[in-house]
Formats: sequence, C-alpha cells, structure tokens
Amino acid sequence: MKNGRLCKILLALFAVLCIIPLAASALGLALSDDGEGGCYVNTPNVANLMELDLTDKTDGFTCKIYDDGGKDGNYANSSSTVLVVTAPEKFAIGISASGVTESSSYDYLIFYDGGNTSSPVLGNSRYGGSFTISNLTSTSNTLTITFRSDSDINDSGYEIVLTLIDHSNYAGISYAYGESVKTFLYEKGTAVQLKTFTSMFELPERYLFSCWQSGGADYAEGDEFTINDDVTFTALTEEEPVILSDGQGGYYAKMPRNGTLTADLSDREAGFVLKVYDHGGKNGSYSYGTGYLIIKAPEGCVLSVSGSGSTYAGYDYLRIYDGNTSLQLAPKFEGQFTMNEYCTSVNVLKLYFYAYYGSYSGLDLTVKIVDPAELATLSFDAGEGSGSMADVHALPGSNVTLPECGFTLPDNTYFDYYTDGENVYHAGDTYTLNGNASLTAVYIDKITVTYKSGEKTAEVNYRKGTTIVLENFESLFSLPYRKEFSCWTLGESEYAEGESFVLAQNVAFTAKFNDLPILIDDGKGGFFATVPEKEDAFLSLSDKPNGFTFKLYDVSRYTYYPNYCA
Repeated sequence: MKNGRLCKILLALFAVLCIIPLAASALGLALSDDGEGGCYVNTPNVANLMELDLTDKTDGFTCKIYDDGGKDGNYANSSSTVLVVTAPEKFAIGISASGVTESSSYDYLIFYDGGNTSSPVLGNSRYGGSFTISNLTSTSNTLTITFRSDSDINDSGYEIVLTLIDHSNYAGISYAYGESVKTFLYEKGTAVQLKTFTSMFELPERYLFSCWQSGGADYAEGDEFTINDDVTFTALTEEEPVILSDGQGGYYAKMPRNGTLTADLSDREAGFVLKVYDHGGKNGSYSYGTGYLIIKAPEGCVLSVSGSGSTYAGYDYLRIYDGNTSLQLAPKFEGQFTMNEYCTSVNVLKLYFYAYYGSYSGLDLTVKIVDPAELATLSFDAGEGSGSMADVHALPGSNVTLPECGFTLPDNTYFDYYTDGENVYHAGDTYTLNGNASLTAVYIDKITVTYKSGEKTAEVNYRKGTTIVLENFESLFSLPYRKEFSCWTLGESEYAEGESFVLAQNVAFTAKFNDLPILIDDGKGGFFATVPEKEDAFLSLSDKPNGFTFKLYDVSRYTYYPNYCA
C-alpha cells in the first residue's frame, strides 16, 4: 500500500517536470588577461542572459568589455545581447566608452541602472553611430548592458571601461517627481546645493515648481544640504494662476497651449492693463497647440486689444472675437503683424491661437478694460448701397483698421473706398479715430470684358478705369482645327495677347486666326503633311522641283507645333 502511494507521487512529480520546463541558466563570463596588466571580456552573440561577477574585486578595479568581434573585429549582424554586471555590496560602477556602429537607430548600446532591463536607463536612451561616453555612474552595485544590431551593416563596435567605486562611505540624494526618481551619490558629510527641478524633470503645462520636501521640511532649489545618509526629496508643484504678476507692478496672462482658460478681471477697474502672450511666454517661442483665452471685464465695461505678433504665415494664426461668440472683431492675424486697437461691444473678449508649426516668438498683446463712455465711435453710411455695418469703437486717438465693406452693393458695381467728404480711405487702411466720426461707402461701375471665339464666349469683370492685360487665347479656348491664333480684334483695331487696354466701358474682343500650312517643314531638311480629319484639303506642289518628296501621315500621328522641331 505504501509502495503504491510512493509510486503515484513519483509519477506526479515526473509529469510536472515534463510539463514545466526548467528556466535556462545565465551564462557566466570570465575575464581574460590583455597582456598589458589589464583584463577584458568579449561579449558573445548568444541569446542567453550573461553575467559578469566582479564581487571579488576591490575599489578602483577596471576592466574592458568588447562586443563579440573583440578589440579589433566587427560585431555580428542580428546581435541581441544582455549582460548583467555585479560589483561588491555598497559599490557603484563607473562607465566610460567609445565606439562606432551603423547608427543609433539600428545598432546601439543601452545602459540600465540596475540588475535588469526594467531598471532606469543611464545616460542617453541609445548610444550608436560614432559616440563617446564619460562620467556615467550606477547608483547601485548592479549594471545591465544591452546591445542590438540589425541584419544589415556592421562596424567596429564598442569598447566599454568599467571602474568599481567603493561607496560604503557614500550616501545618495534621490529627487522624486511622480514615478520618476533621479539619484546622485556624494561622500558622507558633503554639503551640496539642491538641484533645480527643470534640470531633471519637465513640468506639465501651466504648473509651477513649489519646493522640495523631505522629512516634513520644505527646501528651495539651491538650498545647501549636508548629506550623512540616503535621503529623498519629493517635488511639490502647484497650478499656475491665469493672471500673473510681472514683478514690476504689471500683470500678464499666457494663452493655453491647448484647451480653454478664463482670465477673470471682473474685480478690476477701467484702465487696468493685462499683457497677453502665447504659451511660450514673453521671451519664449510657442509650439504646436490650439487654445482659447476668455477675458472678462466688469459688467458695464468693454475690452480693447492691440499688439503685434510673429507666426508661421499660412499655418499659425490669431483670431479675436467680440464676446464669447463666433463674431470676429477682425480677420485672422498671421506672419509678422501689428494689430491696431479693436474694442468689444460687451464685457468679454475671446482670443484663439492656432499653432501648427511653432518655433516663432508668437504673441505680444495688450488688453485694457475700458469705460464705454470714454470711447469714440466710427460709424458707416451705405451711400448708394443698402444694409448696415457694425460701428467701430476705440479710445480717442487710437488707430483702427477699416473693415471690408459689408453693405449690399448697387447693381453692377464694386465697392471702391470710404470717404469723410474730403479724404479717401480703403478697406484695411489705418484710420486715426480722434472723436466720433462717420465714413460713407463709395462704389465704382463694374466693366465686363467679353472674349469671343466663334460661338464661344468668356467674360471677365473689372472695375471701371482698370488697365488690363489682354488674355492669352489658349487660357480661355481651344484652337479650331488647323488654325493658329493671330490677334484680338475690337472693331477695326487689332491687339496682341498681353497688350494693355484701359477699360472705360463694356467691350468685346473677337479672336482672329490664320490657317495652318498643309505642308510642314520637319526641321531636318524634309517635309510632311497629314490627311485632314474633318474636311478636304488641297496641297499644291507646283512650286516644288522634280524628285521632291514628303511624308504623309494619318491624323493620329500628327501633332503640330508652330515652332516644330523633331
């Protein structure tokens, strides 16, 4: 009975061993003497995890590590190696290296600060191409080195020099932010200055660094701290206010890179000024993003906005809106621009900045709370047109940009200009508004130019008095069969393509043609003709000598160019 139970147990164990394979053991590497008083190891191109045990070595010990090609050979294609180096407890491992690989995109080294590839990366994310490394140090007694190469080009590879450093008298300062930790080792008793946050981490948008915190105490960047044991400083951050002090008695806000922010000025008074920059700030450049900034003044007040900007024309631009609406105060601003003053009709101004490319200096705007009673008004009269246009409001003495005409035009006219009875102003001009004023829209007759080719016509409209350049025939029509364009005719007069003509009234130009020759010089001392496609043709050779020859083609092989050259 006992023997039967023992047999069953042994059979069960055998089954488990058959189902669960044993994990492959790591490949231990041994150092070799280089014959010059040093030692080295070549890393073979094997799939196994490899280990280099240096736990019996002392402070200052150095060794070199090469790829599978050794000191003088090239590494193999399709390499994928992992080497874990272990030093004595309380030691660190110093790293220097140099090498040449195809590139860091295809063949590269990675160093991990610990005993596996889940450990933090030391130094650059990849080393490849032609590279040199100095002053890298692990924070513990283990280091993982990986090397990858593709299946194509190889090169001379790398030489890594490892140096053991006794850190039994050292302690680490760790800086923590979220899940990221940066550790630096110092000899115990050393007085160090705490590092700046931005030298190690990146702040989220619209957040500010507050302080380092350790053991319940707060520390500023640059504070002096004497290290006697391992210590961790945790970064505290706070959300950046929308309205910021410039330190000189003024205030500013930054457009959000993405999303919407509100700058509430409802507790401020008329005359308050707020500078507005893109998300790169006053002296920085912006990057990709799309954001809105909504600015609110006290009830009963309005907001004026003016300024300048530098963006990538055609891609990055600013729009300004009257209130939190889709009603634009002006066309979009882009490229190198200066914005004259615009005023809202309500107590809200909306700014929208779209950045596709970035890297330009961006926006420098001035927003001001204004009492409407202080504003001058520029109104518009439709003249011979009809409809209405919105008034423009601005502080007396301000420069405003005249809008495009928004009136309904009289029949067969174009908008020409605005006038105050003495001066002429065009849409887009700068107008100095010194007090209440009114401008009247003036219109000009529309002249139609008609081009004719047989029964076909094309019309182009212009302002009366415009000097035009007569159109190229083939930009409007196709040439009739076996014809070439001669000129445009108007009554008894003839005009060439591209000739200038002053428009005083509606005109119609008719195309005149010349017949193409049937017999054509081929440019090589010979001649050819084609069988007509649609009509009979008579080819006279009465002026040709005895023995004259020419080639005859069907129409499918014929293409005529006035300056024909084969």
